[in-house]
Amino acid sequence: SDDFCPKHLNSRRVLAARSKYQPPIAKRFTSKTNAPTTYNQTMNPLEIWVPAHLLLKNQRPCPLLMHLSEPDTEPQLLFWNQLREILPKVVQVNFFNDLGEVAKNGVVVMPHDAKEWLAHGQFNQVRRYVRHILATGRTVVTFALGIEYEPLPGELAFITSAYRSKREKALPLPSWLFDIGSEVTSIGKPAVPSVTFMGNTKYHGRIGVVLNRLPLPHRLMAHLTSNRAVGRALPLNCRFALARWLRRKAVNVTRNASQLKTHLVELDNYFVYSEEERKKLRADFLRSIRENAYALCMRGDANGDYRTYEILSAGRIPVIVDTNLWFPDLEGLSWQDFCVFVPVAELDSIGQKVAAFHERTTEESFQAKCQMAREAFEQLMPHRYIRHIVRQIEQRVAIQNADAQATRQLVAH
Repeated sequence: SDDFCPKHLNSRRVLAARSKYQPPIAKRFTSKTNAPTTYNQTMNPLEIWVPAHLLLKNQRPCPLLMHLSEPDTEPQLLFWNQLREILPKVVQVNFFNDLGEVAKNGVVVMPHDAKEWLAHGQFNQVRRYVRHILATGRTVVTFALGIEYEPLPGELAFITSAYRSKREKALPLPSWLFDIGSEVTSIGKPAVPSVTFMGNTKYHGRIGVVLNRLPLPHRLMAHLTSNRAVGRALPLNCRFALARWLRRKAVNVTRNASQLKTHLVELDNYFVYSEEERKKLRADFLRSIRENAYALCMRGDANGDYRTYEILSAGRIPVIVDTNLWFPDLEGLSWQDFCVFVPVAELDSIGQKVAAFHERTTEESFQAKCQMAREAFEQLMPHRYIRHIVRQIEQRVAIQNADAQATRQLVAH
């Protein structure tokens, strides 16, 4: 938004006016979740500090600052407006130009997704600034969507590429993209499980071409695609190669599975297509979701996948190629209840695993699982998940304050 810039703000301290925009309830799917739709009004807003000099004009802000941007009007993005509605009760925003203005135990929030710093050539500069803030004992909160991101020591990072690993220092963040629940209707249990996939399998680059020509063991490639240290250390062109191998392998194995009916379309990077071609591809993608009960989901060049959350929003069953993906916790639901998980090391058995999941369901229980998928998406919508984010920040601040007090007492004695 053009308005997301300090010169358009009336004061350093901003509590944005609540949006009057009310998004419609999903037409086709309704939620049974008991999660509250608004933030607990009895809680005090979390005070956060935002470096004004890092604001990027015309770029979407991070989730904690979404209320400072214009409401979304695209039907599949309307769910973001529910977050804008409650944020003024959740956070108290202060902009600063000098770090000395920030409280000693203040929470400094990077105003944009880390991927934007990469796109604008400012990633290393911002990382140096984050390191400087952390050295003062303040808390730094960063969001990273769609990239491999290794937090600095002490940095609190919410990322969409989190690994199930004891060494993971970041926290998982849902891969929010579109809510397509109003674009599809419920589907009955098919006689044969039908699996769809439409996505990039090209990932151009010489390394990918070479890897596909070499007889590399599946076990080795499975390890490389699911290892946190490898994912964070490899440059993007090498991760392209891993994504190319994984996606082509998964699509080919699914296509050859005799237990399945498939609709699999391998594409190039979405942005190489013209605007007209993109519209057609999007329409084809939505049609494929309407006509199939299951959808193949897997990582790309980072250990996360936007498609999984779109599939959940549609009330379909994700078939997840598991590369040690760390999903956010759910209340009253288990991901295994409504997803088919296929460990990447067991990719050759994808047909058997989907068929076994399908055979265990009746028409009624299949419909229930589809409803669970939609409920999971609604639980993880930004206006609900923001409660978890704030809670994590408050816990981190409490720990840091306790550590600081313990240090002062030790020095005094």
